[in-house]
Amino acid sequence: MNRTITILIILGLAMTALVHPIANATDLNQQEFISDHTNPNYPFGHTNPDYENGHGGSIIELVAELEGVTEPFIYYQWCIGDICFGFAEFEMTHQGGNTWNLTLDGSATIPGAASSDGSFPQNSKIEYRYIDDSWESDWFEFYVFPPPEDATIYSEHEHEFYPDEDIFITGSVEYDSTDDQDNQAMMENSPVTVTLGEDTWNVNTDRNGNFSATVKAPLTSGEHVMNIIAVNDTWGITTYYESSITVIELEISLEAESNQTSVLPGQTVSVTGSAILSDGTIPEGADVTMDLDDSYWYTSVDVNGEFEKDITAPDTTGDYVITVEVYYETYELFNSTELPLQVTELNEPDIRVLSMVIDPDEPLEGELIDISSAITNSGTASGTFDTSLSVDGVPEEWRKLALTPGQTAQVDFTIILAPGEYEILITADHNATLGDPSEMSRILTVKEAYPEIRMSDIEVNLPEIFEGDSVVLSLNINNTGKGIGSFDLVLSVGRSDNYTRWIKIDIEPEEDIEIEFTWDAVRGTHRLWVVADTNSTLGDHVIDRERNVTLSVAPRIAELIISNLRVTPDKPRVGDLVNLDVRITNHGNKEASFDAALSVDYMDNVTRWINISLASQESVTLNIPFIPVSTYHLLWVSADHNNSVEEINKYNNRAAHILLTEGWSEEVTEPEDSAAGLIGPFLYMVGANLTVVLLGSLILIYYYKKVVKGTKEEVMADESEK
Repeated sequence: MNRTITILIILGLAMTALVHPIANATDLNQQEFISDHTNPNYPFGHTNPDYENGHGGSIIELVAELEGVTEPFIYYQWCIGDICFGFAEFEMTHQGGNTWNLTLDGSATIPGAASSDGSFPQNSKIEYRYIDDSWESDWFEFYVFPPPEDATIYSEHEHEFYPDEDIFITGSVEYDSTDDQDNQAMMENSPVTVTLGEDTWNVNTDRNGNFSATVKAPLTSGEHVMNIIAVNDTWGITTYYESSITVIELEISLEAESNQTSVLPGQTVSVTGSAILSDGTIPEGADVTMDLDDSYWYTSVDVNGEFEKDITAPDTTGDYVITVEVYYETYELFNSTELPLQVTELNEPDIRVLSMVIDPDEPLEGELIDISSAITNSGTASGTFDTSLSVDGVPEEWRKLALTPGQTAQVDFTIILAPGEYEILITADHNATLGDPSEMSRILTVKEAYPEIRMSDIEVNLPEIFEGDSVVLSLNINNTGKGIGSFDLVLSVGRSDNYTRWIKIDIEPEEDIEIEFTWDAVRGTHRLWVVADTNSTLGDHVIDRERNVTLSVAPRIAELIISNLRVTPDKPRVGDLVNLDVRITNHGNKEASFDAALSVDYMDNVTRWINISLASQESVTLNIPFIPVSTYHLLWVSADHNNSVEEINKYNNRAAHILLTEGWSEEVTEPEDSAAGLIGPFLYMVGANLTVVLLGSLILIYYYKKVVKGTKEEVMADESEK
C-alpha cells in the first residue's frame, strides 16, 4: 500500500492568530489546510495537569484540502514546558476530491494523543510537523489558553445626539485569559445585544472578537442608558457594558416677512418665510398657520424649507399683527413670529428694492454686464421716482419709474468695467422725493480677459510662380478668446526669424480678419514664414504662433524661335528683287530685345540688321529684301545674332535658304574636298528651291559649289576666279 507523507500547515479552530511558524514551509508541496470553525475558536485547555482527565479541548476537528494526496499522514505532538510527548496521528477521513476531515486519535493509548475528548492541559504547547520520507521537516506551534472565567466589553461611540440620529458603535470582547506568550484570548463568534430605550439590536463578534452596530437615538431628549451584553454559552460567560448618551433637544427656527407693511383695507398681502431644524435638516411638511385679526390661512413647509401664502388685510383701518406659526409634529416642535401691518386710508408710496441680478456674475474686462433689479411699491399711493446704478459710489445710469400700490417693475442697466473689484449699488428713489431711499449693493469682481489667437494655413495667389512675380500670401487671424489681441505679425523668408515685413494687429474677441503679405519672387526654392507675436507679449494666448509655406520660383527667360521662312520669287534672276518673309516668336516668359540679321553666304557677312523687342508669347513677321548678285547664295536669318539674350534653347533661332537663280545648271561640278563632295550631290537632289532651317549647328555648310549652265571647265574657271 502506497502511503504519502505530506506537508503540514494546520489551522486549528481560530488557530490563525495563534500559530507561530518555526521555519518557512509554505512552498512544500503547495498543500493548504482550512479550519472548520465552531465555537469557541480559541484552544482552551483544562486546569488539571493530568491530561487524561481534562475537559474542554478545542483541537478536535479540522478540515484539510490536500492536492495530489491519496493516503496522507499528519502528525502532532504536545509539550508542557520543554517536555514533549511523542508523535500521535490524526485520524483522516476522505470527504471526496481534495477534502479530508482530521480528528484527534480518541484512543489516548499513547503519549501525545491527549484525552478522548481531545483536550490538553492549559499552557501546554502543541506542535505540528511535516514529515517527509527522510523524517526531516519544519515545525509549527501554538499554545493552549487557560479556560476563561470572565470577559470584558470595550466600546467606543459619541455621547451626544439629536433625536433619531444614527449612533455608530464599535467594540471588542476580551476573555480574562492569555497564553504563555501573552496573547489575549478574544470572545469569538458570540452574540452581542445592544439595548437603548425600548429598542434592541443584535450583532455577533467576529473571529477577532470585534463587533460594530448602528443604532438610533431615542426621539425624546434627555439622558438615556445604553446597555451592551455579550454571551458565550460554551464557557457560560455573560458580560455587560453600560454607557449613557444625551439626546439634544431639537429646535425649529422660523423666519417670515410680508411684501407690504402698509396697505389699504382688503388689500392682498403676500407672506413668505422659511423653517429649519437645529440639526440642519428641513422640516418638510411642517404645518404653517397665519393669523390676522382672527382670520386664518394655512400652508406647509416645502422640500426646500420654504413657504408662501397670500392673505387679505382687514376691512377697517388700524395697526395689526400677522402671527406666523410653524408646528412639526414628528418631534412636536413649535415656533412663531409676528409681522406688523398697517391698514390705512392714507395714500403714501413705500418704495423698496427687492432684488439685484448681475449677468454674468463673474464678468471679464470689456464684456457687457447686465444688471437688473426688481423695484416694488408696497405703499398705498402711486409714486414716481428715479432709480440709479452706482459703481463705487459714483452714479453711472438712471431710470425713471412710476409704480402704483402693490406694483413691481424691473429696471435694467448695462455697463462695461475694467479688471478690478467694485461695489455695485442700486438706489430706488435716489433723490428721496418720496421718503427714505431704498438700496441694495453687491461686490462684483471683473476678471482680466485674454485673447486666444489662431492662424489659418497660408494661401498663395499664383499656381505657378516665376522670378519677379508679385506673390500675395494670405491667411486668416481669428480671436476665439474674450480679450482684445494686440501683437506684431511678421513675414520671414528662409528662416522663421528673418523678418522682412511687419503688420500691427489689433483684433477684437470673436473677430476674424484676413491678412495679406506681398513678396517679390526670387528664383529658387524658398520657405516663407508668417510669425505671430514675435515679442511674446501675449504669451501662451497665441495658440498658432507660426505658419509656413514652401514656394518654388522658376526663372523668367526668353525663347526665340524662327519659323515659316519663305523666299519669293523662288527662282529669280541675278539682279532681281527677292523678298524673304520670316516669323520670329518669343515662346519664353520674359521680354526680349535683340538684333535680327540677314547673312549672305557666310554667317559673319551680315548685310542687314533689324532691332526687335518681343514680349512673352509675342510674334513678328519680318520682310527682308535681297538682290542676288550670283547664280547661287546661302541666305541666313538669325534672331539674336549677337547672342545677347538668355534663352532656353539657342539652337532654334536661325533659318537658312539656298537661293538658286535661273543661271543654275544640272551639270554638277565635282567638289574639290570632302565637304563640297557632300553638298554638291545634295543640291543636285533637292532641286532649285531649297530652304534649310538650322537647328543648332547640326547642319554646317561652310563650303559649297554652285552649279551653273556651261561646261565643267567654265565652271572651274569661274570658281578659280572667285
